[in-house]
Amino acid sequence: MDGNTPNEGKGIQSIDVGFRLIGALLEAGRPMPLKDLAAAADMSPSKAHNYIVSFRRIRLMAQDAETGHYMLGPIALDLGLSYLARRSGLNVGERAIQIIRENGKLSSGLFVSIWSEKGPVIVVRDEGVSGVPYDLRVGHHSSPVYTATGRTFLAYLPRSVTEPIIAAAASDTVSPWGGKARELSGKELDAELEKIRHDGIAVVTDLRIPGMTGISAPVLDHRGGLDAVVTMIGVTGSFDMKPDGAVATELCDAIAAAKRS
Repeated sequence: MDGNTPNEGKGIQSIDVGFRLIGALLEAGRPMPLKDLAAAADMSPSKAHNYIVSFRRIRLMAQDAETGHYMLGPIALDLGLSYLARRSGLNVGERAIQIIRENGKLSSGLFVSIWSEKGPVIVVRDEGVSGVPYDLRVGHHSSPVYTATGRTFLAYLPRSVTEPIIAAAASDTVSPWGGKARELSGKELDAELEKIRHDGIAVVTDLRIPGMTGISAPVLDHRGGLDAVVTMIGVTGSFDMKPDGAVATELCDAIAAAKRS
């Protein structure tokens, strides 16, 4: 998976320092005043402002004309789109949703998610005819423990990535991924992940969103690595929720067809 930082030498310290401001904006997920942004990046407002001037020149950051708050600029969007464009699994996921819609069998919401430093993030969203009664927009981060999407990632990602999350599930502390991590013990979660790998499908009911069930299927690359996850979410009891049921089969068949197309 992406995200590993190779040890390639000394680097340029000023770039490392300046990008703490970008990281702070990503973490906040909203425009920030200079004072707050500087504090989040652990630097003085004057030092932060010098970096911001350069970032604004190259359109990596922008300033709200009304509030004066700083936010990511249009180049940040171009960088994100460029990154997504090389994700073949994302293209397969989008095509799978299109195939499902063309077949006309599922009316519930469909999503494609990829793994980020904050866990699973929705990058494609299709509400479907019935819609989704929750604000699961593009950019929403799903819980790795409480959702079908998250558990699919945990089932297929390298152990080095998943181990801290599974360990948190066995503790009484607040999980860094949001919410209490006490729904399952580490041993129970391990067993659940093994079942997901065996079935090739994950089903989670009423955990993160009461009254809703999510069914997720992995998009695997040619080496068996996880590229993306396609998820269907709908009202619990309104569709076949079995791992080998009609919805699960539809998801898996659509992903397989998308890979062939």
